[in-house]
Amino acid sequence: MKSIKIYLSLILLVACIKSTVPDTTPSCIKQAIKDGQMNGFAIGKILSYTFQNDTVYLLEPATPIPSATTPVYDKKCNLICSVGGLISPNLILCNGDIFSAKAVFIKTVWTK
Repeated sequence: MKSIKIYLSLILLVACIKSTVPDTTPSCIKQAIKDGQMNGFAIGKILSYTFQNDTVYLLEPATPIPSATTPVYDKKCNLICSVGGLISPNLILCNGDIFSAKAVFIKTVWTK
């Protein structure tokens, strides 16, 4: 009986997690959430922005690391740039634009 309760609780938990990720979220982002990581680091939060007339996704690491960069993916799952980390022109520019100045926050897609 106890194992049935645990099993049902897990099903409910998974159902709740799945319902919090919008259906319009690209498959690679959904897979990253399922895996809990992308490109070898643990994901703590996924944010969506409008940038250069497109929806993009930032995959923030679960543990802030000052020198780490945050990858930015487009809706076709292409890595378009990485921002943040140590201050340098290459780490604030994304496709020729300063990401923090041009990106418009849409929403938090997922949080660990």
